[in-house]
Amino acid sequence: LPFLLACARILLGWCLSMDEAHEEALKEVRAAIRTSMSVGARMEAPLFLAILAECLDRAGDPARALEALDEAFAHVGRSRSFFYVSELYRMSADLLFARGDLDTARTALEQARTIAQEQESPLFASRVAQSMERVAAQTA
Repeated sequence: LPFLLACARILLGWCLSMDEAHEEALKEVRAAIRTSMSVGARMEAPLFLAILAECLDRAGDPARALEALDEAFAHVGRSRSFFYVSELYRMSADLLFARGDLDTARTALEQARTIAQEQESPLFASRVAQSMERVAAQTA
């Protein structure tokens, strides 16, 4: 039951973030991550931390968003949570691009594309393509 509550709070936090209730959103997402970790549900940590990063970015804190993604990458190596790695790279690239780190952003997008192709994931491949198009359009 605690893990299901954590899942519900993650979704609530994400929805609050979309509605620009950033403080409450971050409170819910962080509480959900703590609950999930406390019950040993670490497989979803990269996904949950990616949601935290998205909420932090929306709240205007891209530096902390990148820190959350770094933590998500660290969890990938310790668990079986490989399905979300392409999205972690894509999200990192978007944040890096926004702060002007074009070369690192492009490298991250290439990694995201490679992983999405290897995993045969059309959803993540599509998201990577959209990010690549945004970068190309804004740097042309």
